[in-house]
Amino acid sequence: MPLGKRVMAQLRAYHVHVKARDERKLDAESLKDRAAVLAYLREVPGLSWDLPWNFPRHYLRSALVGRTSVEVINAYMGHWETGSEPWWNGSCLDPVAYAHEARAAIDAIFPESDWPVLAGFR
Repeated sequence: MPLGKRVMAQLRAYHVHVKARDERKLDAESLKDRAAVLAYLREVPGLSWDLPWNFPRHYLRSALVGRTSVEVINAYMGHWETGSEPWWNGSCLDPVAYAHEARAAIDAIFPESDWPVLAGFR
């Protein structure tokens, strides 16, 4: 799946976080006090708990509209009907063009929304 630069930066930060967590032996057992964890997360700027569970998919699809073709959006989101699958041998979707268009659209979304890369444990 094509990912933009900011998404890749967030994944790298998450990788560092997981390695640091493992080194500190922080796991589900050490985070039994859920209330304390949620209280900490509520302090992170920009987080809101009033969003529907599928908000990221709605946000992403809405943000992609107008930045790339409907075919690329549907392939990226996994939205297609039988007979219009983007990856079967009769599809006209060029995988190289798809990856380029999807990556460019994702890169355009995140700087506009000004979502910072959040670091975890280091």
